Amino acid sequence: MKKIFALAAAVIVISNFVFAEEEKAKEGPSIFGRAIEEVLSPLEDVFTPYYRLDPIVITSTRYADPTLNVSDNISVINERYIKDTRAKYIPDALRYEPGITVSDLLGNGKSVRVDMRGFGDSAVSNVLVLVDGRRVNQVDLSGADWVELDIDAVERIETVRGPMSVLYGDNATAGVVNIITKKGKGVKPEIAFYYDMGSYRYSSYKGSISGGTNFLDYFGMLSTSYNNGYRINNHLETVDYNANVTIKPTDHLKLTMSGGYHKDWYGLPGALKPVDINSIGRKGSIAPDNRAKTQDGYMMFTPSATADMGFGELEFSGDILARQRWTNAIYYSTWGDVANTHHIQTFGLTPKAAFTAEFLGIKNRLLAGMDYYGNCDKINSGELSAMDNIIIDKDTVGFYLTDTVEFLRSFIVNGGFRTEWAHYKFDQESVLQGRSTKDPFEYACEAGLVYKYNDRSSIYAQYSRSFRFPVTEDWYSSLYIDYFSGKVTGGMNLDLEPQTANSYEIGIKEYSSKYLNVNADYYLMNINNELYYDSITNKNAIYPNTIHHGLELKTDAFLMDSVHAFLNYTFQKAFFVGGAYAGNNIPMVPMNKISTGLKYTFKDCVDVAYSINYIGSRRFANDLHNTMPSLKEYVTHDIRFSYRKYGFEIYGAINNIFNEAYSEYGALDWSLTRPGYYPAPGTNASMGVRYSF
Repeated sequence: MKKIFALAAAVIVISNFVFAEEEKAKEGPSIFGRAIEEVLSPLEDVFTPYYRLDPIVITSTRYADPTLNVSDNISVINERYIKDTRAKYIPDALRYEPGITVSDLLGNGKSVRVDMRGFGDSAVSNVLVLVDGRRVNQVDLSGADWVELDIDAVERIETVRGPMSVLYGDNATAGVVNIITKKGKGVKPEIAFYYDMGSYRYSSYKGSISGGTNFLDYFGMLSTSYNNGYRINNHLETVDYNANVTIKPTDHLKLTMSGGYHKDWYGLPGALKPVDINSIGRKGSIAPDNRAKTQDGYMMFTPSATADMGFGELEFSGDILARQRWTNAIYYSTWGDVANTHHIQTFGLTPKAAFTAEFLGIKNRLLAGMDYYGNCDKINSGELSAMDNIIIDKDTVGFYLTDTVEFLRSFIVNGGFRTEWAHYKFDQESVLQGRSTKDPFEYACEAGLVYKYNDRSSIYAQYSRSFRFPVTEDWYSSLYIDYFSGKVTGGMNLDLEPQTANSYEIGIKEYSSKYLNVNADYYLMNINNELYYDSITNKNAIYPNTIHHGLELKTDAFLMDSVHAFLNYTFQKAFFVGGAYAGNNIPMVPMNKISTGLKYTFKDCVDVAYSINYIGSRRFANDLHNTMPSLKEYVTHDIRFSYRKYGFEIYGAINNIFNEAYSEYGALDWSLTRPGYYPAPGTNASMGVRYSF
C-alpha cells in the first residue's frame, strides 16, 4: 500500500511539474523581447510586425523538427528569399548567410567553393551537399557541382553549420547544405515559363509544370542557359532536366521517384599574375584554349510509410539511388598538354526507421539507419604523352543510432553514434602499375542539450566527434614527367589517414520579440590529421593538429510588415598547431565577414532590396608559411527588384554596383612567390520575366 501511495504522489508531483512547464511555455516574450517591445510600443501605430512561425526542418535530424528543438545552428532559406536574391545559381543565395563564405573561381557559378567553419581550399570535401537528402558530393576533389540543379526548381535550402557526421557520415565535418526541390503538393496544375537575360551575353530559357491531387504530386523543369563570362574563355553553357513524382496510395504510404540529367561546357581562363593584369587587363586570360565539360544523370526511388503502433508511431523510409557522372578537362601549355578525365558511377541504399512515443509528458524519438554507397572512379589523367589509367573503388557502410528525449516541453536531450567502414581498391593500369587496398574505419558521436525558456526561444549546447575519409584525388594525383631528369611525379600516396575532429558549440535562438530575431553561436573545433594540399611537397598530406573557432551572429528586424532588415556577422580563425606551420593561418579563410541589407514590399506586388557584403582579407591558397601579402578585403553592393501581378513577374538585379575590383579566390604558383588572381565580375545586371497559369 505504501508503494501505491508513493507512486501516486510521484505521479501528482510530475503532473504538476508538467503543467507548470506547459504554462511556462505559453509565456510571452523573454526579458530581451519585452525590452525591445517596450522601447518600440509608442510607435505601434506605425510599426505593424507579426510573429514568424518557427520553421520545420529535416536536415539536422533526418526527421521533421522545429528549429528551436535542435542543438544545431541551422538556417532556412525559403523560396521567397531565394527569389529576393535574384541568384542565378544556388551558391549566390548563400552569400549573405553568417558562417558561410562563397568563392567563385570562374565567376560564372561552375567552380564554386562554399566554406563553413574555415576549411579554405578543402571546404569542398568538408561541407556535405544534399539534394532532397541525396548526396551530391563526388568521391574526387570536385565536391558538389552547384550548377547541376536549376535554382528555380528549389523550394528551400536548409544549412546546418557544424559537424553532422553521426547522421551523414563522410564529408559532413563542417556542415551540411540540403537543397529541397519543389513538389506539386496537391495543388492545381501550374505551367510556368521563364526568360532571363543579362550582362556578358547571359540568357536563360526555362519551363516547368507542377501540380497534384490526393493521390499524385508531380513537378518537372527543363532549362538551358548560356553565359559568356566576365573574362576571355569564361563561358558556361548548361542544359538541365529534372522531375519528381510522388504517389500516395494511402494516408500512410508514399512512393517518390525522381531523376535528372545535366550537361555543361565551359572555359578555364586560369589565374592572372599582376604582370598579366597590367598587360591584358582583368578580363584577359593566359589560357584561352583550356576547356572542360560535364555530363551527370541520376535516378532515385524513395518509399516511406508510417504506422500507429498504439503506444507510438513508427516511420520507415529510405533512398535507392544510381548516378553516373563524366567530366573531362584539357589544359594546354608549352611544357606539355594535360588532360584529366573522370567517369564516376555511384549506387546508394539508405534505409532508416524512426519510432516516436510519449509517456508522462516525456517524448522520445529513436532513429536508426544504414547508409551504403558504392563508388567507382575511372581516371584517365596526366600529360597527353604519358596518360595514366587508374580505377579507384570506394565502398562505405555506415550504421547510426540517435535518440531525442523531450522532457516537460522545455528540455530536449539528444545523442547519437555512428560507425562507418570504408574499402578502397586502387588498380593502376599504365605508366605506373600496381594494385593496393586501404580499409579505414571511423566513428562519430554527439550529445546535445536544448532548453526552451519560452515557446519561441531556446539556448543549446553540443559536443560532437566527426570524421572525413580521403577522396580519390587525395590518394592519387596526376602524373607529370620532368623532361630534364625523366622523373615521373604524382601517382599514389597511401600514407593518409582519416581526418577526425572534436567540436564544441553553444548558442541561442531568441525569437520572442515580434520586432527582432537573434541567432548567435560560438564554436571550437580541434582537428586531428586535417587533410590538405601541401604546396611544399606538391602532394596531399595530413596535418597533425589544427584549431578552428569562431562566432556567428544572425539578426533580423521586422519593424513593419513590409520592411525586413538584416545584419549578419561572422568571426572565424583557423590555424595550424605545432609543426612546420605552427601558428600560421589556414589559407583562404577570412577572419571577418559582415552582411547587411534592407527589403521593402509595396502592396504585396513590388519588392525592392539592397544588400552589402563585406569579406575580410585572407591568405592566398598555398601560402602555408603566411609570407606573402594577403588577398585584399572587398565590399560589394547589390540591388534587386521585382513586380508581380496576374501570373506575370518581372524582376531584375544590379550586382557590384560600384564596380569593385576584387577576387574571391587567389593562389600562389609553383614557386610560392607569385600570386595568381581569379578576378570577379565588375558591375553587371540581369533581368527576366516569368509567366504562370
